[in-house]
Amino acid sequence: MPEHIFHIRTLAWHTVFTLCLPALLFAQPSVIYTEEEAEAYNDLLRDLEGISLELNRASAKDLLILPGLTPELARQIIAHRPYRTLAELAQVQGLSEEHLDLIAPYLSIAPLRPWRLQYISRVTRPSKRANSFGDMRLYQRLEIASPARLSAFFLTERDPEEPTLTDHVTGYIALPLSRVNIIIGDVRPEWGQGLLFSRRTRSATGLSYARTRTATQLGNRTSIEHGALRGIYLSGSHTHLSWNLMYGQMTWDATFGSNSTRIYTSGLHDTETSQARKNALRERLAGANITIGSSQKHIGLTILNTTFSPVASDTVGESAVPRNARAGRLFSLNALYRTDHIAVFGEIAPEAFITGLVAGTPILRIHLIGRRYGANFHSLHGAPYAAYSSPPNNEWGAFFGLTYRISKSKRLDIALDRYGQIMPEKSALPERGGRLRLNFTHRFSRGFSARLTADTRSATNRVPRQSLRLSFTHKRSARAITTWLQRAHAGTSGNAAGLRFQLGKSTGFSLALWATHHKISSYNARIYDVEPDVWGGIRLLTLSGNGTNRGLRLTWGTTHFRLSTRYSHHRTSSWSAQLDLKR
Repeated sequence: MPEHIFHIRTLAWHTVFTLCLPALLFAQPSVIYTEEEAEAYNDLLRDLEGISLELNRASAKDLLILPGLTPELARQIIAHRPYRTLAELAQVQGLSEEHLDLIAPYLSIAPLRPWRLQYISRVTRPSKRANSFGDMRLYQRLEIASPARLSAFFLTERDPEEPTLTDHVTGYIALPLSRVNIIIGDVRPEWGQGLLFSRRTRSATGLSYARTRTATQLGNRTSIEHGALRGIYLSGSHTHLSWNLMYGQMTWDATFGSNSTRIYTSGLHDTETSQARKNALRERLAGANITIGSSQKHIGLTILNTTFSPVASDTVGESAVPRNARAGRLFSLNALYRTDHIAVFGEIAPEAFITGLVAGTPILRIHLIGRRYGANFHSLHGAPYAAYSSPPNNEWGAFFGLTYRISKSKRLDIALDRYGQIMPEKSALPERGGRLRLNFTHRFSRGFSARLTADTRSATNRVPRQSLRLSFTHKRSARAITTWLQRAHAGTSGNAAGLRFQLGKSTGFSLALWATHHKISSYNARIYDVEPDVWGGIRLLTLSGNGTNRGLRLTWGTTHFRLSTRYSHHRTSSWSAQLDLKR
């Protein structure tokens, strides 16, 4: 196809489709403490990108996919329905202004209608790319829901220099029948405590992740291309018995060598090499989950079987010995016991377990979590593939967290982590270390607050790292301003200061401005920051080297229409624009 024809069709595609979600408030998350938590938080943001839950309709399980939301808060939110505006969430006990800002981008309120439709179309010019449509990232998203609760979701995304608009396609159709719910398409189950299905259990736990895993996110709702599980998912319940069945496959970008195989989970497909490795590894999964009990007290069994194509191999001398490499059958048992003031939970599988305790009152709350992954345990990203790579197994960890609400305006968070390897691997020293975090928040008045965070980490084969961050936030109904300072030291030093300003509400005109100046000697002393994204939420930015990051976002929205454009400059410039429509 001639290149100019492709450009004309691309331009026509984004001219015709002008639409999507109502204007969303962008959130300011809690301080990102460490690189592991930052990466875990980034995974969470990508999982939630573009999700819009109807506040007056969403179930407790739906609400639990939102960051930091506990089952108790979900029940409180449902008990205060109906809501006319998102601001009315402030009347929910235990939901702070900070927490409300964090979850607001993923919530919406719409009048009851027989059919609901949402459409998003986005075009982005990534950094270091030319201003031609061939160098753009293109994104289309469609959601439909019927009065009978039948729903469908479709998303396509095209990487720069890909030859077609459907470089990546994801979606699902949900059919709720009388006795069974059927999901056809891309699914992402989260059974038990996430031991077999999770992207975050091996990252630093911290206070924000020290909670029971009770949510089941069926749809792969984002544009994450790698690890999308595509197939059929059946679920149902009868009295105190709940069951789930799944069969599907996922593909990974991979290269195969004589001595090693590498899986790629990021990067563009803009070269012959990257296009050749695209979807080179195929994985088939079959799984079943049975749970007996109530949402407060239950026990469950999960069985998973996986096979790979091509089969991995061990290298012995000059010959390769085929094997299914620990692919095969895995199983786990999980349990939960919850009362008003205590929750005990855990999951155990051969060579691995995760267990925890959350107890306390609204004034004082304690988190205790332990985990262990044997050298041969191989589950990650929703499916095991240690046969082809080196996941972070062969490790143990213990996590302690405490939240103390000194008063209505003061809160202290303490987290202490210890981790290490069970046995040395080859000639490498076993990695052992710990992390200590102190976080103090003080609210001077209804709209003005300050936060001080101190963080230190050490490990046997890593440079010790210390960090100190101070931030101030001032909010009013239609504007907010945040300023922060941070210093990090890991052999070398890093310093950064930032300012964020937002003006406007969810409808009408809104403006977001941000600027960050940083001077960081090496990547070990890197600092993380967040900035508004074009879809209404936030994105994570890793600061290293010396320079200034700055940008702005302009949004105009009504109940059914939203137009947003964003520009930022961090070493090189990038921009994006999005048109939304909602019925």
